[in-house]
Amino acid sequence: EDFTAWLLEEEVLLRTVALVDGEVAGHISTTSAHSYLTDYLSAQHIETPSRNGFSEISKFFVDPMYRKHGVGKLLFSHMVQQSIDAGYHPALAVVSTSEDAIRFYTREGWILAGTFTGIHGVNLVFCYDLSKV
Repeated sequence: EDFTAWLLEEEVLLRTVALVDGEVAGHISTTSAHSYLTDYLSAQHIETPSRNGFSEISKFFVDPMYRKHGVGKLLFSHMVQQSIDAGYHPALAVVSTSEDAIRFYTREGWILAGTFTGIHGVNLVFCYDLSKV
């Protein structure tokens, strides 16, 4: 119940759940970008040509049993494309201790826009490279 409440605590623009044999293998959502993210991007003079501004990829996870099988890559690329199709520029912040996530976003070609210190420590801000569209 706590996990479900956490997933549903904020309004999302888009949500995707990966199922494998009826079991939840992963989840990803995107929201309107939170002010901590848009304030940081604005302070860095990072703007977007997207008609709806930045969206924020959030609550992205893959069950450990399904990692290294492409589930995360499929979820992530699907959400990025859905966000772009909806007129948003995907961005995200990840804590610096999430080394696997940082490697993943870098491998996916996301641009490191910088860092800021938040309530959970140092955060790295990544933006999708819209020149790929």
